[in-house]
Amino acid sequence: MAKAKENFGKIMEHQQSLVEKMTANTGKVMEMLGPKEAYTKEGQELWEDFIKRSRTMMEEQLHPENLEKFWVKMPETYSRTMEMQMDFFNRSTELMRRSLEKYAVPTQTDYWKKVSEIYMDNYSAMMEASNAQIKAMQEYLAN
Repeated sequence: MAKAKENFGKIMEHQQSLVEKMTANTGKVMEMLGPKEAYTKEGQELWEDFIKRSRTMMEEQLHPENLEKFWVKMPETYSRTMEMQMDFFNRSTELMRRSLEKYAVPTQTDYWKKVSEIYMDNYSAMMEASNAQIKAMQEYLAN
């Protein structure tokens, strides 16, 4: 019975090692695929700035003093609105360009090489665990 317990312990150790390896490698792949925190934060800040500027402009337009001159100020307001929207468009397009560069064709070879290395690492870990488990079972059955 002690021998069975010992062999079962070995098998569980190999399984635990395999799970840890695959969990770590899954984290590596998810890190490669997921958006970078800096881009997410920058995108959020960009959007918040646009909303804040839009709100400020609208509050200025709706201020009682400015309501009287609404139509007089319309060309200036329209121009400021277009400038603000173009600024948002340019900044958001630049952010998108920078964040998507890692998916561009020139970077795909490196990307898939890394994914293949991670896959092969998982495969090797599975083979090692399987071989170790077979060996543990053979030792158990031989005694």
